[in-house]
Amino acid sequence: MKTLIPILIGLLVVGCGKKEQPNVGEPDPTANANKGNGTEAKPPKELTLEEKVVGTYEVSLGEDTMRMVFLENGIVERYENGKKEEEEGNWKITAQGEIHLNPEGKNFLFRINEDGSITIVARIDADGKREEAPEGKQMHLKRIK
Repeated sequence: MKTLIPILIGLLVVGCGKKEQPNVGEPDPTANANKGNGTEAKPPKELTLEEKVVGTYEVSLGEDTMRMVFLENGIVERYENGKKEEEEGNWKITAQGEIHLNPEGKNFLFRINEDGSITIVARIDADGKREEAPEGKQMHLKRIK
């Protein structure tokens, strides 16, 4: 019995020689999560509405084709049948998430669609009053670039 007590105490201190099994699927608390080997996946950067709008849009109007190019600097270039129009316009995103476009002193509002296209939904008259475009008169421009 006297020899059994020191053996039991020794086993308790040493832990019977077994290591604790690591928790599978859980991070090692002793590992530094900030250190890495450069292979960590970074979440994709969410684009702003402005970044989503920048690009080229086109619509066919009978035999004619209209193209609008929204540039990063807030300028819109317009093309009719491949020929650039002299007058440019400015664009910005409104607080309501619509595109406000004002070429040649006219003011139009576009909705940004889920598929990346844009649709004219209203215009603002000279008095600043918003006039909604009727369903059949809304122009839909497809994003091509």
